[in-house]
Amino acid sequence: MAVVASVPGKPLLLGAFDIGSVGYIAEEFFVSGTAASYAPVSELGPDGRWTATPSGAADYATRIVALTPADQTQFNGTVLVEWLNVSGGIDAPAVWMMGHREITRAGYAYVAVSAQQVGVAGGAGLLGVDMSLKRQEPAPINSAPATIRGGRLGVIRTRDHAGGCAVVESGPSTTRFEDSRHGR
Repeated sequence: MAVVASVPGKPLLLGAFDIGSVGYIAEEFFVSGTAASYAPVSELGPDGRWTATPSGAADYATRIVALTPADQTQFNGTVLVEWLNVSGGIDAPAVWMMGHREITRAGYAYVAVSAQQVGVAGGAGLLGVDMSLKRQEPAPINSAPATIRGGRLGVIRTRDHAGGCAVVESGPSTTRFEDSRHGR
């Protein structure tokens, strides 16, 4: 069963940007539980249509940051989910940095997920400094190992565009970030 805990204060990855100035609110959550890992059943072909089977489970603890319109009537019904980039040794919201003006103008909800070992558990970044969640916010995140096991993440899936929601799931427990305006 997944445990979702709200984190007070401003999410670290937003920097000095005042999300409220564009009519949005930011909420940060730490999520922990047990995630499935998957292995391919056969060779992975170039068409991206692969069959996989559960191959194990691992405990995880990670962060999710949700940015949503403060006025729910401005939500367009689509949630964009970004697996944060750690190429620089820290969680970096590359899609948000490039697209935040359009995301907020058009009324999207945006969810950033800390999904890689370096961003959650650490390692030296480009400047040799550990900027991981465990280093910056140790109390809530130190309860479990990082999210990745064998390079495959089994905890996050998204529904098709028409479904209008992102789903973070772990076993039978599911947390939904969805369009409440349309009852989905």
